[in-house]
Amino acid sequence: MQVLAIVGFPTFDSLINRIDQRSTKVDCNVETIILSCSVGLSLIYFLTLSVLYKFKGQKGEGRKTIPVSVIIAAKDEEDNLKLFLPSILAQAYDQFEVIVINDNSTDATLEVLETLSKDHDNLRYASLDSGHGKKSAITRGIELAKNDWLLFTDADCSPTSEQWISSMVSQILPDTTIILGYSPFLKTGGFVNALARVDAFTIGVQYLTFAILGRPYMGVGRNIAYRKSLFLATGGFEKHQDMLSGDDDLFIQGTASAGNTAVVFEPIAQTVSESKATIVELFIQKRRHATTGFRYKKSILALLGIVQANNILFYCSLVASVFEGTFIWAGLLLALIRFYPQYVVLKKSARKLGEVDLLLLSLILEFPQIIFNLLAGISNILFKNRRWS
Repeated sequence: MQVLAIVGFPTFDSLINRIDQRSTKVDCNVETIILSCSVGLSLIYFLTLSVLYKFKGQKGEGRKTIPVSVIIAAKDEEDNLKLFLPSILAQAYDQFEVIVINDNSTDATLEVLETLSKDHDNLRYASLDSGHGKKSAITRGIELAKNDWLLFTDADCSPTSEQWISSMVSQILPDTTIILGYSPFLKTGGFVNALARVDAFTIGVQYLTFAILGRPYMGVGRNIAYRKSLFLATGGFEKHQDMLSGDDDLFIQGTASAGNTAVVFEPIAQTVSESKATIVELFIQKRRHATTGFRYKKSILALLGIVQANNILFYCSLVASVFEGTFIWAGLLLALIRFYPQYVVLKKSARKLGEVDLLLLSLILEFPQIIFNLLAGISNILFKNRRWS
């Protein structure tokens, strides 16, 4: 070996060292390349989301000329109905009724409805006996509705203004059969509340953007409207009656299109509610919402899967690039290239939705939100939930 070294040939040990060094460089380059690709996909995604804050809306048929039926499914909602139902009944709208379906409540929900109906002629209610569930309650409310246009919210939600109904129907055109609204959570403080608010905000920006681009795939049951004739013509919830959720995403996927769907997200057209108080309650709620994902259209599932996978890939490759050390500045530069457009888009979207205080939180809590949603999805594979509340 010494002779080889003397005459200029590399020794075995030196060859191994060179191979190790080149391997390390290749690995680092791979990490940086993966990070670069992830950042590129992220930029395309954020550019897509910019459609939301540029959206000007459309001129509909008027704010107070279309009869509307507001439908609420209520299960053990005595306190919430006392607090929030009066604000719905007091809407500044000419022609509307409110229908509340009492789904086998064990508290004084029925008594509250009886009391309120004495002072409000436009309040109607009915009760279901044991074991029906939210979709059955909603279906019953639709059957009782006198009007073709139906506006849905939850018993724990409150409109942000007296113009909620008029604003939601303001975008109706002759071909419109579905209206997707926005419904944030109230700011109450704490990590759980912040996480829930960020999740609702980022999901809202996403589904509203997709709808504007002609690919509506979901809404939120806390603020959504559609025609009774559409519900009856398409079979309602029959295709997914076996699932806890689906009234606000699977139904939309089965009926919505670029031509029949409008979006309304101005602050006066929103409904608000309190988020879950504990991380366990929020996780259970998120699990329930995630149960429908396996029945999404393949195209939508693929798009959402790419977004989620790319987010995970970005953080993993960023951490690997930074901690390895060789390409730390390249990794940090790529992160800046990714985070700045995200900041700009979310800032303008937050202003549009009236959620300016969520701007920094949405950046700080992005990674915890990604992991939280991923765990909720995985847990649905292992466990099943069969009740709604």
